Amino acid sequence: MRSRDHFGVFAFLLGAAVLFHQSKLDDWAIPSTGLAVTLGAVWLMLKPTSLPRFFGLLGLHAVTVPLDMPTVVNHWLLLFLAEVGLFVAVGVGRLQARRWTRDAGELYVALAPYLRIQVAIVYGVAALSKLNSDFLDPALSCAVELGGGLLDAGPMSLHAGWMDSFLIWGTIGIEIALPFLLLWRRTRVAAIFIGLAFHLALALAGHLAFSGFAMAYYWLFAPDDASERFERLLAARPRLATLVRGLAAFWSSRIGSILALGAALAGALAFEIGLGEWVSRGMLVLFVLASAGLAWILALCALADRTPVRFAPHPLRLASPVWLLGPLLVVANALSPYVGLKTQSTFTMYSNLQTEGAQWNHAILPESLKRFDLQDDLVTIVASNDPAMQRAAENDRRWVWAALRSWAQRHEDASITYEHDGKRYTAPRAGADERLAMGSVLTRLAFFRDVPPTPGNNCRVTRRAGSEQGS
Repeated sequence: MRSRDHFGVFAFLLGAAVLFHQSKLDDWAIPSTGLAVTLGAVWLMLKPTSLPRFFGLLGLHAVTVPLDMPTVVNHWLLLFLAEVGLFVAVGVGRLQARRWTRDAGELYVALAPYLRIQVAIVYGVAALSKLNSDFLDPALSCAVELGGGLLDAGPMSLHAGWMDSFLIWGTIGIEIALPFLLLWRRTRVAAIFIGLAFHLALALAGHLAFSGFAMAYYWLFAPDDASERFERLLAARPRLATLVRGLAAFWSSRIGSILALGAALAGALAFEIGLGEWVSRGMLVLFVLASAGLAWILALCALADRTPVRFAPHPLRLASPVWLLGPLLVVANALSPYVGLKTQSTFTMYSNLQTEGAQWNHAILPESLKRFDLQDDLVTIVASNDPAMQRAAENDRRWVWAALRSWAQRHEDASITYEHDGKRYTAPRAGADERLAMGSVLTRLAFFRDVPPTPGNNCRVTRRAGSEQGS
């Protein structure tokens, strides 16, 4: 098993995933923390087996997330929670003089099960959240909204009403099945292709960022002998070997490094002068090519080599109990809407889930799970000079009180009129209003969806600087 090679591929794909995320943003000015993360990703991709570069990128990312709280999207938060557990484990491992803290191959052996568990949890809670009355209703379901939109995206409409049930139950079925298919040895390779196809469809539907991270995470389930198979494949095809080695040599050369870092700076400059949409489109094309290339390489390695695919046993065995911290943080975050805390960035993934107020819609989990009332304190928006708030007023979308206070701190100069606890208030300048002053630390961390006025939670997208969150 060539664990160092596996680590290099994963680190490269993780760097690419960060770039796919950044290509959807419009707030990484020159200079900014976002640009630092982008350059860190490119720097890692130029030498993906470097542990200092790997930890450097994760450290940069871990610093930016608290600065962006509470409006941090699902995949960005998932990486942050993984980083918290990883850095704690590395600290403990250094104290115990563990070899995996200083060797890339050994780190991959310890890291892969840790991240596999988190991927399985995310798919599981995403499927669980979709078992609600509104996701199962074709008139409201996000599966119909997104899948039907993709089918209608071409020159002619391919979406028909009879497809709606297949879109709904197919989405649930895929999200339930993928963790088991990825973990079962006999179906693992096939599951990678199914997952890549699923996320390719999501990327084409406009949700590129999370799909980029999924491609990196899927590599964690690749055969342990994939690098050896690839070497045998190149040995049998001299022309392909010459091409691959030539591209690798150019990428790692000084000229390749200058071009890669220059392209990242050019992307940042494009956003500065209003050409960010072209960057996003270009990154979508790169994602399609990258996912197709990864599938092609895995297919050749699996099919062209007649020897049985080899996997290490115990794919979920953690190196030590300290590695449990990351999965526990992911579970705690996923439970938030059901216990009455935040409702956004909880891995519900376009689920139509609603738990606010008296509008609980989950078909299996009971409302008695609620232990907090943070999401039940609702505000009606009457008018505002902020476009997002004015849309909420026009569409009768209520806001959670904690979310409104968080918004006020990020839009200090905006004016707003709202109704809270049966009274109407007007704040000519939101940042100067005492009632809207930021509350507890929990308020700072919590991210909420807007709330429809009546039962019936239709599919919608909450946007933050081009990133997307589904409800």
